[in-house]
Order: sequence, then C-alpha cells, then structure tokens
Amino acid sequence: MRLNTRFIAAATAALALAAPLAAFAVSAFDTGDSFLETAHEEYRHGYIAGSLDMLAVLQDARLLGTGTFNEQTARMISCLKDKSIDDIQAIYNRRLAAHPEKRSNAAASSIYFALKEDCGV
Repeated sequence: MRLNTRFIAAATAALALAAPLAAFAVSAFDTGDSFLETAHEEYRHGYIAGSLDMLAVLQDARLLGTGTFNEQTARMISCLKDKSIDDIQAIYNRRLAAHPEKRSNAAASSIYFALKEDCGV
C-alpha cells in the first residue's frame, strides 16, 4: 500500500494548526465554575462531546489497557449511547449543584466522575 504524501502533509498541517486550539479548549474552561459561568452553550456542548469522544477513542483503541478503568469506561459508553448532549450536560450540572465543593475541580475529570456516578459504574 502506497501512502499519499499530499494527504500526510495535509493531515500533519491540520494537526499542527488544531493543537493550539485544542490546548485552548482544554485550558479555557478547566473548572466547573468557568464551564458554567463563562462558556457559551454551544461551547459547553462541544466540550462535553469532545470529552466523550476522547473517552470512546481511548477505549476503542484499547489504550486504556485491559483493567478496571477500561471495563468501567466500556460500561459508561454503553450507558450513555442513547443520551443526548443536553442529557449529559444536565448530569454534569446536577453533580456540580449537589457538590459545590467540586466546582473548582477540572471540568474534564469532573464530567467523567459525574457520568460514572450516573451510570452506576
């Protein structure tokens, strides 16, 4: 199989351009407080979708190993497959409302723990 050098160059350029934006996305709303108070609705939806997509990719690619974390993640993904982004955001918002002391925690990990709790994993 021959690799298309134009495709590789274009993909490399796209990743190079996207990396700073991805870093901004992760760092710009890195706590529950900033996620709730300063992020626009569309951005919150994208952030949650991106968190879930990354978790699914890591699990699908078997990058989480074969242990408990991988098994829990697989069960979470199965639990969430029929939920909308609004449903998942509501789960996260409920967790932040129930545990205001966690609002200063990182948004990505807080989303994970909110979904883990909601799915009973």
